[in-house]
Amino acid sequence: MCRPLHLLPVLLFIHCLLPLVVSAHEQSAPLRIITEHSPPASYLNEQGKVAGATTELITQLANQLDEDIRIELMPWARAFYTATSQPRTALFETALSEERKPLFHWVGPLKVYRLWVYGRQDRLTGPINLAELSRSYIACESLDSIYLQYWQQLGFTTERRLALTPRKAQCRDMFLQQRVDLIIWNELFAGSLQQDLRQQGTELVPLMPIDDIYLYLVFSLDHSVAYIQQWQDALEQSYRDGSMRALYQGVFPEAVIQRLEAFAQQPLPN
Repeated sequence: MCRPLHLLPVLLFIHCLLPLVVSAHEQSAPLRIITEHSPPASYLNEQGKVAGATTELITQLANQLDEDIRIELMPWARAFYTATSQPRTALFETALSEERKPLFHWVGPLKVYRLWVYGRQDRLTGPINLAELSRSYIACESLDSIYLQYWQQLGFTTERRLALTPRKAQCRDMFLQQRVDLIIWNELFAGSLQQDLRQQGTELVPLMPIDDIYLYLVFSLDHSVAYIQQWQDALEQSYRDGSMRALYQGVFPEAVIQRLEAFAQQPLPN
């Protein structure tokens, strides 16, 4: 059936207007923020809502920016794929890497934590010479870990005093079972490992820092630079005014909090 000719200009106008309407709808829809189960930063509480110290911080920033958000929890691989393929999405806590840089707009850091080589106090004997660790002690690492290179630099090899496991958690188990003496561990989770060792009558001993990991809130590339800057400014303000500290204190190590406060005090580049 042919449309009346006098209606064609109206129909063409509506057709041209449609993308603008869709775009406006997308901007008015809640910002979809995705994360994974990673307590105490993010987890489902008893009411089935996403909670956690970092989740609360992001919610607080959104309220300050008058931003309507919806926070979801999903497995990391799915979360990462969604954030790179869907508009008006954000994702936390994402570790910064050169490969990931062009995929997102970056706001942060939300957290800077340190990886350490730890030992069991009851297995360490005499003065510790880092260059001599591989002669006296057994270390553990997962097969796919990027930190295998650090053990190798310290003289550990698969043939010489380095136990390899399919999963990192197995190294923790072997460490607690006194089957290995050294482990690379995240300082954020060192507290629980320390508690387990104290029940055995010994202590967790930090021997040397390995690497600093930077975690961010990242946004899909359809967001404007000005929009991203608003989030960055609000985040840094939370580091200066104590609101981040109020949420993180007692949850994350004091060193993590101090690093963020120091970051916010750095002079802006000219």
